[in-house]
Amino acid sequence: MGEKSSDLTSQPRQLVEILTTKDQPMSPEQLLTEAGYDDASIEDFYLALREEIAKALIREDRPSEGKVMLEAVNP
Repeated sequence: MGEKSSDLTSQPRQLVEILTTKDQPMSPEQLLTEAGYDDASIEDFYLALREEIAKALIREDRPSEGKVMLEAVNP
């Protein structure tokens, strides 16, 4: 039984996967933490978020000024 390292363990999780699993809206800050991004990869997080919003996988809701909530779009 050899230990096999997976590159996925060091990769942040897909954002839509997290939102789908949680089944509730999350703030960008909560999603960033849940996805496993750190301070050095914040730009990567926002790039991934923009891509998933552009693909209509994630929807932004702005319930009040200055507040953003993110949720998975159900197919």
